[in-house]
Amino acid sequence: MKENKGIILVLVCVFAFIFNATNVFSQESYYVRSGAVGSGSGTDWDNAFVDLPTTLVRGATYYVAGGEYFPYTFDDDIDGEKYIRVQKAVLSDHGTDVGWSDEYGESVAYWSCDGCADYSKIFYIKTSYIIFDGVTGGGPNEWTSSHGFELLSSKNIFFIYIGNSSTEVQNIEIKHVAMGSPNPPVAGIGTATYIRPAAPGKSNIVFSHCYIHDIGDSMNPWYDDVSAVTFEYNCIARNATSPGSHGAGMEFSDVSNVHIRYNLFIDITGTGVIGIYNSDDGILEDVYVYGNIFQNTPDFIPPAGWNGVVYCTSGSGGVQRNIKVYNNTFYNISPPSILLNSKTQDGHEAL
Repeated sequence: MKENKGIILVLVCVFAFIFNATNVFSQESYYVRSGAVGSGSGTDWDNAFVDLPTTLVRGATYYVAGGEYFPYTFDDDIDGEKYIRVQKAVLSDHGTDVGWSDEYGESVAYWSCDGCADYSKIFYIKTSYIIFDGVTGGGPNEWTSSHGFELLSSKNIFFIYIGNSSTEVQNIEIKHVAMGSPNPPVAGIGTATYIRPAAPGKSNIVFSHCYIHDIGDSMNPWYDDVSAVTFEYNCIARNATSPGSHGAGMEFSDVSNVHIRYNLFIDITGTGVIGIYNSDDGILEDVYVYGNIFQNTPDFIPPAGWNGVVYCTSGSGGVQRNIKVYNNTFYNISPPSILLNSKTQDGHEAL
């Protein structure tokens, strides 16, 4: 009898494990296609949503076909650790075959904001557990090409804006996305990835295989209570600067545990390529810059003022510690300087 009870208990545990695993790993799929004329239920490609719906389902994947779409705010309440995944549909991974056409996977999905007011946002991420994945393009051999998602605008807008004034925002992944202006950059115009200040913690954020180009302001500013950010396999190319708007490829303040690695920086002008700051009473620590290529093309005109490829400074009471810059390549940059000049230099290294 005891043996039977033991067997029953084991079986119950096994079935419970299978049930819970199924709930964790199974997910719904919905379909988004610009110009779709079906029911709009999102259940297949014939009846796809014509744009991302206002309310998204946690634990679901939204496959997006090529076409033009409109700016969007991610603000759905969290549900445990369930992600919302917005993913470019491609030939090898597009969910259902019902209503599918290979053209949907071969064309780019893009979001434009040229009709937007200044300081608008193409994507405003106010909630946690979001994956926005163009699936293809970017990284070595495809630095500037083949991205499944593109964000386009020549206006003074934020392409991706992360943060919420009332709650923490964490576990965000932005992958295989091209973002920038179709025109040459103008000083002070446009910001690619912006992690907002005056907001609770922003953490566990990944930017990977993106092409960030032709943006006039500081291209990637991240501010205040930002931690555990990985910026990898991205190409950052061509910005602008002026006395009233000092350009930079990246700048951040009061951050911790940031890895800038395996990226390609091309023709970045302004105060420097990567600026590391903190406020009068802020703490910035554990910033690692490694495996990157910093390159200027032959026609590039360097700025008159230059603090260094990587430079840092802090406020009067600010603390910076453990900034590591190592194993990077500098090509056609003169001088390829590293300026670690914070008032508290605890553990800094430039190798």
